[in-house]
Amino acid sequence: MTIQVTDSKGKIHDMEVYSWLTIPIGDELLKVNIVRKRQDEFYNVPCTFDIETTSIKVETDDHGKVMLNKSFGFMYHWQFCIGETVCFGRTWQEFLSLVERLQSYTHGYRVKFAIYCHFLGFEFQFFQNFVTITSTFSREKRAPMIVRTQGIEWRCSYYLTNMSLDNWCKNTDGCTFGKKPKASYDYTKVRTPLTPMEPTELEYCYCDVRAPAQCLYTLLKEDTIASIPLTSTGYVRREFRRAVRSNYANVDIVSKTRLSVEQYELAKKAVRGGNTHALVLYANKILENLESYDIKSSYPACMLLDKVPMTRFIKVTPSREKFDRWINTKACLFTFVMEGIQIKELYHIPYIDRAHCRLLRKGRFDNGRVLSADRLEMSVTDVDWKIIESQYKWDRIVIREMHIADYGMLPYEFRKNLFSYFENKCKLEHELGKLEKGSPEAKDMAYRYVRFKNRINAAYGMMVTDIASPEIVYENGDWKEYPVDVKEALDKYYKSSNTFLAYQWGVWTVANARRRLQVMLDKVGIDTVYLDTDSVKCFKGHAHEFAEVSEMVKQQLRDNNLVVKIEDKEYYIGIWEQEDGYDQFITLGAKKYCYVQNGKAYITVAGLSKEDGAKELNEKLGGIYGFKKGAIFNKSGRTTHFYNDKPRHSITIEDCEILTGSNVAVLPTTYRLGITDEYEELLLDVQDHDWEY
Repeated sequence: MTIQVTDSKGKIHDMEVYSWLTIPIGDELLKVNIVRKRQDEFYNVPCTFDIETTSIKVETDDHGKVMLNKSFGFMYHWQFCIGETVCFGRTWQEFLSLVERLQSYTHGYRVKFAIYCHFLGFEFQFFQNFVTITSTFSREKRAPMIVRTQGIEWRCSYYLTNMSLDNWCKNTDGCTFGKKPKASYDYTKVRTPLTPMEPTELEYCYCDVRAPAQCLYTLLKEDTIASIPLTSTGYVRREFRRAVRSNYANVDIVSKTRLSVEQYELAKKAVRGGNTHALVLYANKILENLESYDIKSSYPACMLLDKVPMTRFIKVTPSREKFDRWINTKACLFTFVMEGIQIKELYHIPYIDRAHCRLLRKGRFDNGRVLSADRLEMSVTDVDWKIIESQYKWDRIVIREMHIADYGMLPYEFRKNLFSYFENKCKLEHELGKLEKGSPEAKDMAYRYVRFKNRINAAYGMMVTDIASPEIVYENGDWKEYPVDVKEALDKYYKSSNTFLAYQWGVWTVANARRRLQVMLDKVGIDTVYLDTDSVKCFKGHAHEFAEVSEMVKQQLRDNNLVVKIEDKEYYIGIWEQEDGYDQFITLGAKKYCYVQNGKAYITVAGLSKEDGAKELNEKLGGIYGFKKGAIFNKSGRTTHFYNDKPRHSITIEDCEILTGSNVAVLPTTYRLGITDEYEELLLDVQDHDWEY
């Protein structure tokens, strides 16, 4: 059949869509060659697959008993693209026929098809009963990155891009169709394989496979189907590996800085993410006229400018004198036990987070941060310790499991490659400013700019990949997690010819980022309202302090020849840049705030759609004044998943008999804005000045 599809420029195309029987697979394969990766051979052609499902909400049984967990889903339409050719199907029987046709071209499964699904875990939950699975690879349960079946390797394009399909299409040069907006497709409508599809619905389905295939074609300009990395950091990892291992001395450094099992487990306990928190003095209050500042490429700046452990860790037993000396001269990794700990001042953003403490007794908390405790145990770096020491007082402390190493800069080749990313990003940013907005040249430049920006940000992610992560296995229809032998995992890692990073480098990079953020928090002090990893929102009047710190960073960059100069302009990494301020601002804690700019309210709430949430807040809840405990967002963009692991079976929906199997019901759900009782009690205490320290 022929359907009409509108491209990103508004031009309408008549596109031919095939059935599983008529799709010209052989014609597409005549255009491509066969590529190899180790022992595997693949057709070098983009293939994509996607399904549309209906979810049935089962709230109660015949006796009124709540049965929501018995809700189920089923597939009523699927779409497949090979190269530039798309086919549609409505049933799993048709899907099986397509798979058999594909397998007929694999020469006895010797040459495989690589088929990408965006969020493979979703499609796999539905088709797992209809294929013969030979192996899977996953880092999380129900989220496979690869599923291998006879003649087909199913891959997850979300892991490849780390972006929604919409953003992947928008940020890819050569994607002319793009993903159609979700608002154009009613997912709440109950459809079966017999339900007629509207022209707009068919167009939506077409773009859901044709658009990612176009994105894959762009990747094939530099790769083959066999060499495309599994994850978004794979591209960066490959380039940095080549750069770092070009100097054998770096290989020797990684080998010599090998972590023992004890040290690796200690490092995993010490690693934590960015510092995100709200100052309790201002939480749950509408504030006026705030400023916002952001560090430019915070983690990459730390990798270029800050030192990390560069020798083997040695286990030591410190005296008070030695501890004080080592903490100021060495990279230190250790565990401490404190008794009678208490924060010094209420206007601090508490640094110790509850989640990283062990043996925590009788604590009082500020939205997950420790204000006081009778006893706690925690593993930290020397960088963390200096912040903790400045913020807290205690009655007694014991240092355990202390290991020290010498500091040094990351390998020169690593830093050179990272700086070249930043340099290219700046050049593209500079040229982009000269081009007419919306022009083809500007679009191409913007695509390349986003590409370098993403690669810069990915440079940190590859550093903290878990060397000894649990093994996730799919067995007999069930996902299981098996712990690995840490020593064996470390042996394998350090013996691998692909290894070029030391895990502790990542631990210290993020610690250094928290330190750089803390420098600014200490300067802004009680005027700090909210912070998030690399940004500070505060009352006005601190521009000179941000400029002062930025000037110190600039001088450090100049001293190390790390300034990008283009024509008469200089670009600096790691400096503080002022963003648009806020007319009004309110926060209910970490990752939960609302602000007003130019009369319109915006929100950032973990688990709540920014776009949908802001729209409902503005239209129905009274704007920022409705951002309070108990506010309910009906169109939250959130969903609840109910998994049903079942064998093949038939169901009847609206007089349509449907073959189905394992499935998942995806049901929209509301979002209720709330805070914990513990946090609310603290807010009331602060409001009533009922606080002792």
